[in-house]
Amino acid sequence: MSVEESRVQKVALACREMAVLETVRVKEVQRLVGQLMFCARVVYRAKMFLRSGYDFIGRAGKMRRFYDTVPRDLSRDLMWLAKILEEYNGQAVVLNRRPVVRDFFAVDAAGEEAVDGGMGGFFGGRWFAVKWEEDLLRGWSRREAPRDLDDWMVKDWLWDKIRPLGPFAVDACCDEVGANSRCFLWWSKEDSCLMKQWRGLNVYCNPPFSLLWEILTHFLREKRAAPNTTSAVFVLPFWPTERVWLELVVPAIEAGLFVILEYIPVDTDVFTSPNGVRGLRKDCGPMRGNAEYAKPKEWLRARWNFILSVADADNTKKNHTTGQRAFVRFMLAFGEGPVVPVSDEDLAMFYVFQSQTCKVSTLKSYTAGVRRLHLEAKFEWVPVSHRFQVAQTMRGLKRLLGDEVKQKLAITLFILARMYQVMDFNDCNMVTLWTAMLTALLCLLRKDNVCVGKVDAFNVRRVLRRKDFEMRNETVWVTLVFSKVIQFEERTHRVAMRATGGMLCPRRALAKCFELTPAEPESPAFLWKSRGRTVPMTHGVFVGEVKKLIRRIGLDPSQYSGHSFRRGGATVAFNLGVDHLLIKLQGDWVSNAYQRYEQLTEARRLELPKRLAARMKQVECKWKCIGKHKSGRKPLRHLGS
Repeated sequence: MSVEESRVQKVALACREMAVLETVRVKEVQRLVGQLMFCARVVYRAKMFLRSGYDFIGRAGKMRRFYDTVPRDLSRDLMWLAKILEEYNGQAVVLNRRPVVRDFFAVDAAGEEAVDGGMGGFFGGRWFAVKWEEDLLRGWSRREAPRDLDDWMVKDWLWDKIRPLGPFAVDACCDEVGANSRCFLWWSKEDSCLMKQWRGLNVYCNPPFSLLWEILTHFLREKRAAPNTTSAVFVLPFWPTERVWLELVVPAIEAGLFVILEYIPVDTDVFTSPNGVRGLRKDCGPMRGNAEYAKPKEWLRARWNFILSVADADNTKKNHTTGQRAFVRFMLAFGEGPVVPVSDEDLAMFYVFQSQTCKVSTLKSYTAGVRRLHLEAKFEWVPVSHRFQVAQTMRGLKRLLGDEVKQKLAITLFILARMYQVMDFNDCNMVTLWTAMLTALLCLLRKDNVCVGKVDAFNVRRVLRRKDFEMRNETVWVTLVFSKVIQFEERTHRVAMRATGGMLCPRRALAKCFELTPAEPESPAFLWKSRGRTVPMTHGVFVGEVKKLIRRIGLDPSQYSGHSFRRGGATVAFNLGVDHLLIKLQGDWVSNAYQRYEQLTEARRLELPKRLAARMKQVECKWKCIGKHKSGRKPLRHLGS
């Protein structure tokens, strides 16, 4: 059997390229694993290292992910595969098809062929041995195998400290037969803990280090759904500079979701195998056992970097990144000078180039990204207003293209009443949607306050929870602890809704919604039932269902969005003649931007012309009376204002 050597080398190169990536498209991993299986027909050793690829594909499929982080075990296996494929000579020969006897690969430990790291055996009447290369041997010693192959368990002295935190309902990560389980019930790889419900359970978990992010994320999602009845005890490695600590564990500790019970010194004999023959488990110390990262300064630096990463809001970082990428691509293609600091001519040309596909208002947000790029590179940034050529270019683009901001139309109470007539309230999801729409309009809320961006992105600080609603007699008080203008929990914003007893009654809608979808006080206020699961209502679901209702009542759905409720509430208040200060307080505006939402009806707009016309008639009447005096006309100033 043979495979073209050029094809094998191409696959080896693809393995090396993917091994150094941080995130990868799942389809690309599937394609590469298929190519490796084809090559494994002749390169038999390659099959040994494909398991991590299949595990990655299966895990991503269960989590319904199109992109995922490349785990370390997959990265290392890809490097092994690249080395194996690069040594392929174009042929494969099957030496022996006889059944393998029990001692076929037994190695004589006392013989000359025994090695410290590698493999050996007896074949064809001769002993043989293969010793791994030093760099591969070091990489293998740090390998993070899945729990089914790595049956570590904590030693008795540590379990005696953990046991009082029980009783535990289940051991979340065990081998197939539960040999390393500390509980009567256990979950193995076959019935993965990532697919189990942790709600209402007290779980003990000694997780595989390669799956820390996935397991902790799944637990936090379950914890937020049922915070009072869900708990777990984890045995985690202390990696203060790793992403799982900086972006997951530390924020959870600050939010009060995690509590560190005890630190165990590095190199402590903590883990063993069920039969007691294994010693210290590797990779338990700071930064994979590297003592350099245990220094206080390194910890402070890692903590500082994490604080810098959360200084800006997510949308701000996203806008800056978009502008920086567009600017760098332009400079690499058309720029004549360095990327930073940018010259006035290159910056003006960048605006001209982007104006072909962007609005002038978008160019202003791109400018913020370019400014940040300069400051991060420690270059001084000269504002656009101080660059004459750039300022004139922006002025010319604004005059040529215009700077119109198209706002979505407002959803008023009349439109909401028409939507009520076409909704099916036998469906609990429609009850949830109606309650969310009514709350958003009456409280002048943004869509981020009533729904989440993604199903697994619920943040207790940002979205309304069940406990944020307080019903007193005929009034419903709503408390917001986070919004676009409350970024640092410096204050809370309280608004009220009054009950009416009719179809637009917010109190009745909330009571019905909470009755049909019961949840814990810390859970999201508006839950959506999908595919047998109850999940937080997302932006896509909320806006999509609203547009469907808009279409059913005969309006253009492209003219409305999730922000139409905030604008609609302000519009209704303006037309009722409510004081502008009360509108500003109800919507929690810190500027006068709310005045842009003032969409008055024709009747309100005709009030001023009618009053002017009435005054004009009074003036005309007085003028005619004065004209009758024979003694002459009086000065106009005597007519009054």
